[in-house]
Amino acid sequence: MKKIFLFALILINMGIYAQVAINNNGADPHASAMLDIQSTNKGLLIPRMNYSQMVQIPSPAEGLLAYVQDKNAFYYYDGQNWVLASADNLGNHKAAENLQMQGYWISQDGDDEGIFVNQNGDVGIGTDSPEGRLHVLMDQTTNNIMIERNENAKRVAGLVFRRSRGTHDHKLALQNKDGIASFVGWSWTGREWQHSARITFKVDGNVTSSAIPARITFHTQGQRPQDWALRMVIDSKGNIGINEKYPQRNLHIKYIMRLEPTDEPNNPAAGDIYYDKTLNKLRYYDGTNWNNL
Repeated sequence: MKKIFLFALILINMGIYAQVAINNNGADPHASAMLDIQSTNKGLLIPRMNYSQMVQIPSPAEGLLAYVQDKNAFYYYDGQNWVLASADNLGNHKAAENLQMQGYWISQDGDDEGIFVNQNGDVGIGTDSPEGRLHVLMDQTTNNIMIERNENAKRVAGLVFRRSRGTHDHKLALQNKDGIASFVGWSWTGREWQHSARITFKVDGNVTSSAIPARITFHTQGQRPQDWALRMVIDSKGNIGINEKYPQRNLHIKYIMRLEPTDEPNNPAAGDIYYDKTLNKLRYYDGTNWNNL
């Protein structure tokens, strides 16, 4: 009976003021509020539901509010999407939910700079248009990328590239000739980006459970587009090929090798070879004397 009476009073109050006040002191609603609730020992209980129930609300109104129990958070509808309304506990440096940047930067001073993440999860540092999983844009005012280890570190500073077949959760062994990693240098031609040089790591032989043989290849671009070519190879046996894809010796040079003419070297060791610019002869050291070849 009390609930019916209260509801009737609310309807009467709405008819007179076009506003509603709910309190226990008889105060009128604030002029700026359609609904003014006052209490010193009770709160306002918002509809509670789980996330799947919330997103199934048909045609939600912009500004609709709900408490999502399986997320322990308030959500509101912005006219297109349900948006987390509860503040993350970042005061304690602990996020309670995924952070929705919504096209904004993570920046020291709040400007358009720093770290940007697009809708695909690509990360841009210094750019809001990342063209890869990580895109770092540097200009004349920014420093180079720095990787540092302290003096007490047991290993030197470096980059590690890992490669497998299969998926992240179900990895499979690599096979012969599979690529492992590459470094590519691109340059702006005035019209488009073109690759200028590349260092590639590839599997070079049979893969075992304890070892993967590898080769390193070096390519560079010549003066013309068709001059892109292999320049040097280091294979899994330690053979080095110059302009030779499959070197057969420790040093395998295709075409011409040149020794710059010089004076007789000091402190020679057996096996040294040089081209004497005075005698115009190729000479080798036998451990005791220099001899002409």
